[in-house]
Amino acid sequence: MHTSHKLQQQQAHHPPPPHHHRNHHRNHPSTATTIIIINIIIINIIISTIIIITIIIMIIITIIIITIIIINSININIIISTIIIIIVILTIIIFTIISSIIIITIIITITIIIIIIIIIIDIVSIIIIIITNNESTNTETNSNSNINTNTNTNTVTIATILLPTATPIPATTTATPMPPTTITTATATTNTSTQCYTVSKQARETNLSSTNSTVVAAQEQSCKHNRET
Repeated sequence: MHTSHKLQQQQAHHPPPPHHHRNHHRNHPSTATTIIIINIIIINIIISTIIIITIIIMIIITIIIITIIIINSININIIISTIIIIIVILTIIIFTIISSIIIITIIITITIIIIIIIIIIDIVSIIIIIITNNESTNTETNSNSNINTNTNTNTVTIATILLPTATPIPATTTATPMPPTTITTATATTNTSTQCYTVSKQARETNLSSTNSTVVAAQEQSCKHNRET
């Protein structure tokens, strides 16, 4: 009786260990770690597949753009701007996926900073491309207008050079001052009949053109006047 009471007190102070609950708590962390490992593997597979798909899409887009350049020779600035826009969109998608999957705050902030820097660089590059494209079109129009003005001035100068050289002969023939000097010397001498004959003969020989017939007639008229006086 005394021993049974003593055993009851020992059992009350030291209850038997619960085998079932202890084994359950021992097996639960192992299942949780396996689930976490499986989730990490799945997440890595998803990230790697997304990155591979985006790289394949970028390669296909660049091949299409290169073929368009070779076939049609489209403006290169527009193609460069479209490539930059596509790269921006793909990088934003990749970084948002990675930052949403990864929970560490440092990596999230780094990815956000990288996204902001890439967006700023791409916006600035697109603005520079648009400005350079406008400047190139303006310089092309200015060069075309300069070519037109240069051709106009060249035609004017060619016309002004060719016009005086086209008619030099009548100006030189009409400007011969020899017959009036011979007339004045003939009237000043005493023997007027012989000198008037030679003067009129020289005038007929030298002034054979129809434009100088008035000069010949004037010389003969003056000689006739001298003979009468």
